[in-house]
Amino acid sequence: TNDSILDHTCTLLAALRLGYDRNQLEAIAAEWLGAPTDTSAQPYYPPTVEGLINLLNSAELLSEDEIPKPELTRSFLEAERGEALRQLYLSWKNSSGFNELRMIPNLVFEGKWQNDAQKSRQGILDFLSKIPTKTWWNIDSFIYDIKLQNPDFQRHAGEYDSWYIRSADTHGSLRGFEHWDDIEGALIRFTLCAPLHWLGIVDLASAKESSPI
Repeated sequence: TNDSILDHTCTLLAALRLGYDRNQLEAIAAEWLGAPTDTSAQPYYPPTVEGLINLLNSAELLSEDEIPKPELTRSFLEAERGEALRQLYLSWKNSSGFNELRMIPNLVFEGKWQNDAQKSRQGILDFLSKIPTKTWWNIDSFIYDIKLQNPDFQRHAGEYDSWYIRSADTHGSLRGFEHWDDIEGALIRFTLCAPLHWLGIVDLASAKESSPI
């Protein structure tokens, strides 16, 4: 892991300040971030324009029309890198607007139900805090242990049927506890491999190049 998220957010703030629209931002991001990919064949989730904008919104650096707030942005850009990274991490950690579930590729969400992103995130961080630091840990085992010991960290019994989520690949419904791995499991993996990795908290490794982490 590294602190390149600071360079990415700086570039994005400059582009937003110049008034670039989403299509222009996506074109730029494809050059300096790489095009979003299906992570089933990739070691991690690369940052996206959506993810970076959500981070900046969590840090309250953008107005409602996604224009950088001058004073707050100046303070952020002038901060030492370590302090700026800490600011982004704490903003993400405490954010109710950064919704990891809705950012997971290959899931389609329908209906008016709402999830508590901050509660789910804190649950995952609590599980993660029980793992020794500076120790490699198998992600599949980590997810499996959570499923056995505390599967309802995100949803309770009735919500497994009331949240309407489909697979973008098969178009099939993912209702019911039998799809826990497709929803909760995917959320845990995304949280570890996207924001926690982007923010320099979690290192990632895979058995071989271009294989899942």
